[in-house]
Amino acid sequence: MGLQATLKAAWLVGALSLAVYQPNSLTICLALFFSLLAFLTTRGRDLFVVLALSLAFLLYFLVDQKTLDRQANLPEEKGRLYTILAYPDERTINTDGRVAGIGRLKSSGDRVYYYYQAKTPEDLARLRSSAGSTLITGRGDLTPIMPATNFYRFDFKEFAKTKKITHQVRLQEVELRADHLRTWFDRMNAQFHHWHAALSDYAKALLNPVRNYALALLLGSKNQTLYDDNPKIQELGLIHLFSLSGFHVAFLLAVVRRIGRLIIHPLILLTLGGQLSFFLTLVLALLPDDWSTWQKGLFFYQF
Repeated sequence: MGLQATLKAAWLVGALSLAVYQPNSLTICLALFFSLLAFLTTRGRDLFVVLALSLAFLLYFLVDQKTLDRQANLPEEKGRLYTILAYPDERTINTDGRVAGIGRLKSSGDRVYYYYQAKTPEDLARLRSSAGSTLITGRGDLTPIMPATNFYRFDFKEFAKTKKITHQVRLQEVELRADHLRTWFDRMNAQFHHWHAALSDYAKALLNPVRNYALALLLGSKNQTLYDDNPKIQELGLIHLFSLSGFHVAFLLAVVRRIGRLIIHPLILLTLGGQLSFFLTLVLALLPDDWSTWQKGLFFYQF
């Protein structure tokens, strides 16, 4: 499949994701427009590939949205006993012993945010030393994540949906134990989390600014210190510079081709990074075909 057909397929998939996850008159019109554009300007084998890929993603988006709708309608429950499967690279521990992370409910497999205040130093030491998957069991409250209450405020609910999360659990007393994984897929998944946690620990030992860049661009583990050490990034909204840097694009492209991440988290297309990626592909598609590589590079540098 040629470059133009690839770009058309990418834009069509992006438009379909908007129409499925955020349906309104604008997103539906965009999906219809790019569908018509692909049909009228693509021929032969490329047209078949574009339509087949788009249909496959559309079906996946619809199934994923149905799953999110089912999860979002879970009732609020308090004082219930929960068991959560957690990984070391998906949690943070504050200096005051407050633990926050992402895990899966063993009863349903739904992803949730979990929070609890460690009561003893032993629990904290065991959690910090845990290199594999951990089962966290305790009584707590399951509540839906609330949307933003003010205009232009960061909508944590919509952000959580991109991670397939709609609820949070606040635990009281907890019990920690190692999880005995049964299937090869669970063991492989746990191994990837272990490697990611090990790389994060290695990156945290580096000196700044390499530490913050490695955590943010390579491992997706940026924290508030990135903005504390680089205040202009947050004040001036310079996050787009990272999207244009090229280094993480090449790295992530190799990773995505191997593990198919936009499959694992399809709503990532709705985040700022996903939208910038599709915007840059549109700019690339609109550039004159007779431009040389250095002309395109100069244009992006000025852009």
